Amino acid sequence: MKKFAVLGLVALIAAPAALAAPNGSWLPEAQQFNRQAVRSKDESARQADLFQGAAKVSETKNHQVQLTAGKYYNVFGRCDQACEDFDLTLSANGKTIASDTDGDSEPLLNFRAEQGGRHQLNISMEDCDNDSCAYSVQVFESSTDTDPSLLRAQRSNVEIVESHDPAARVFLLRQQRLAAGQSHTEQVNLTAGKAYTFYGDCDDNCSDIDLTVRLNGRVVKQDVLGDSVPLFSYRPARSGRYSVTLPMKACSTDTCAASIHIFEGTKMVYDNNGRSR
Repeated sequence: MKKFAVLGLVALIAAPAALAAPNGSWLPEAQQFNRQAVRSKDESARQADLFQGAAKVSETKNHQVQLTAGKYYNVFGRCDQACEDFDLTLSANGKTIASDTDGDSEPLLNFRAEQGGRHQLNISMEDCDNDSCAYSVQVFESSTDTDPSLLRAQRSNVEIVESHDPAARVFLLRQQRLAAGQSHTEQVNLTAGKAYTFYGDCDDNCSDIDLTVRLNGRVVKQDVLGDSVPLFSYRPARSGRYSVTLPMKACSTDTCAASIHIFEGTKMVYDNNGRSR
């Protein structure tokens, strides 16, 4: 089956680091991933605040954030592997501005500040298997709307690969804006015997993209189903320079954001039918 939207965030973009370590020690890597992902969409974006700490089950921590009217904000929360449910709520003068209280451990807020000044950010630890769980919350300020839908998909990729092959690393992450009918190709050097996991992802305005891997012009692996989440694993029999192409098949706006996301590891994450192993 296709990947589910299980969110995770534990790797550097295109960096040869292991995906995760236990007990929250990888939170700095998660923070760096967020910084690079946001700035890949808006180079002028800045990290306005970073909050770190630990909280017990049912405990709420309060932080003050300074917002500027008219600016766009992304707030990323993440907690350690003993944490099952972690919520964020932003308010001003008793009024909720944005919240994420879904039953997961990766809350994400995306909003435009209608008014400036001090706002209260509540961090609620809803479920933690230990006495306390470590958490990290980053606040990014931008002049443009950085739609988080594509980032959510990329985070999901990391979590899925991590769960099957903890030693895997992000091999490539390239993001482009494409109109319907356009495509983007990357040239990559693959090593024989290694296991590679490929993802194509696109934003909420996109409904169909494909992903194809070729060697010397010959197709060696592809997913051309009529959906927006092509994915597969591939173990090359020979080392060489391969091309990876992502065509934008259907986009409801002038352009859609899309990415090619590749992991290198030792285990095949998906079988030939696109099901997780």
